[in-house]
Amino acid sequence: MEGFRPAFDAAPSSPFLTEIAIGILKLRRARERSYPNLFNDPSWDILIDLYASAGRNRLVSITSACLASVAPTSTALRHIDRLIAQNLIQRIEDARDRRRIYLTLTGRGLRLTEEFMLGLSNLIHNPSTSHNSTYD
Repeated sequence: MEGFRPAFDAAPSSPFLTEIAIGILKLRRARERSYPNLFNDPSWDILIDLYASAGRNRLVSITSACLASVAPTSTALRHIDRLIAQNLIQRIEDARDRRRIYLTLTGRGLRLTEEFMLGLSNLIHNPSTSHNSTYD
């Protein structure tokens, strides 16, 4: 559903931060190709995918989120439930087809993910001054 933006407007504040998220997704896929089945972090993959998709005004179905997690569907669904329980993502019904459910970041999920993206951006652009970051 290109062009749809949820009413709560949980989208990245900058196209630059969206591009960082897309870069992270590309690096994670490259790492998966180099080291198959060694590193798994379905929750993180889902959060980053939702963040990047929001920056492109794209909704993510539950099926797509499961695929983005690079985990078995049952595992991905458990991670989705955990992310919802932590108030990081939420389900949104499709107004035209109530059988279809989308996932989006909550305001909290957006804020925390964006803080991470900003910290990463700072590290990339100012590596020598980033030693006092919140990630130490």
